[in-house]
Amino acid sequence: MILLLRSDVKQSATIFRHNVRQIRHWLEEESASAAKEMERAKPKEIPGKDAPKEEKHSRKGKGSQRSLVSKESLVC
Repeated sequence: MILLLRSDVKQSATIFRHNVRQIRHWLEEESASAAKEMERAKPKEIPGKDAPKEEKHSRKGKGSQRSLVSKESLVC
């Protein structure tokens, strides 16, 4: 039989919270560096080219527009 003391539970909880903070910090760093990389990788517009044409098979009416959710808009 395993006996869990109150101090063991408190210590485990403290370590868990520390690990969660560290992982969150890493994810925020990755997100920021990915955003910077995407900013640098944006293709430049070529002067004299026309604007992109609309798709031939686009649906008209309700529901034809889809909303896109970016990673940055999600709250952790």
